[in-house]
Amino acid sequence: MVRTASAGDRRRREVALTPLGARTLERAPLAGPVRLRSAAVPPARLRALADAFTDAVTLFGLEEWAS
Repeated sequence: MVRTASAGDRRRREVALTPLGARTLERAPLAGPVRLRSAAVPPARLRALADAFTDAVTLFGLEEWAS
């Protein structure tokens, strides 16, 4: 990443990826939720996964933040 001062507003800083950063991002694996949207997985298996996540949220006492 490269940070530079904004030409139009001295209070702002602009951030941009370097060529190396862009290549690194292109090689990074997709996040889990993105993979699930495109995965060829039977609906029953996705339901089982959702149920397991719901159980984990309950076990960790995180219901307040689950929505």
